[in-house]
Amino acid sequence: MYRIKRKWMLPAGLLLLGAAALAGLSWQAVRQARTLEVETPDLARLEDGVYQGEWSIPPVTAGVEVTMEDGRIAAVQLVRHDHGLGGGAESLPRAVVESQSLELDAVSGATVSSKCILKAVETALRQGG
Repeated sequence: MYRIKRKWMLPAGLLLLGAAALAGLSWQAVRQARTLEVETPDLARLEDGVYQGEWSIPPVTAGVEVTMEDGRIAAVQLVRHDHGLGGGAESLPRAVVESQSLELDAVSGATVSSKCILKAVETALRQGG
């Protein structure tokens, strides 16, 4: 029978505790992201200009710069994106410009990053109205 040496029990226990804590935080972030409502403001009522927005669902943070021209979203630039596995969501700024909407599906495997980016765009647009 294999015996675990006592000197490894504390580090192993701490490692398991840390992993469980990270899993809990990750689950909580995904749950928060799934329930977060994102709405497209009335674009025709927004003034031309460049607006900044940021949103965070720890551990993910997104910052954007949105350019409005003639009642349309002319550009969305992702200026900050602190993420883990959510890099796939970085395609959303282009999709927002193409669709002129924030009601887009989250990128599979990047739910938290997707919602943070879209909510950051909404926050920026709300400054223009």
